[in-house]
Amino acid sequence: MNIAQIDEVIRKNKTILMSSFGLEGLLKSQLKLPLIEKIITGIPGNTFDAINNFFERLEEAYIADTQFKQFKLSEIAKFISEEKSYVAVKMIR
Repeated sequence: MNIAQIDEVIRKNKTILMSSFGLEGLLKSQLKLPLIEKIITGIPGNTFDAINNFFERLEEAYIADTQFKQFKLSEIAKFISEEKSYVAVKMIR
């Protein structure tokens, strides 16, 4: 899965991926974590690189989305960092 494909998957799953955010949102959502894990396992290469690539693209999607205009870039970066850290711990064992 290349960058354009990751962007497309994020776009298609925007409702789930952007309806909750940060660690709290990730833990509250029953759909988001399994979806992220499925997307990441579909990205070829090692898991660490796949996690980095996915969350880099998700951060760009957050920044571009009008819903997130109310947040500072530093807050968005914090949300992404929390989500990425949690997913990495779960997936890289």
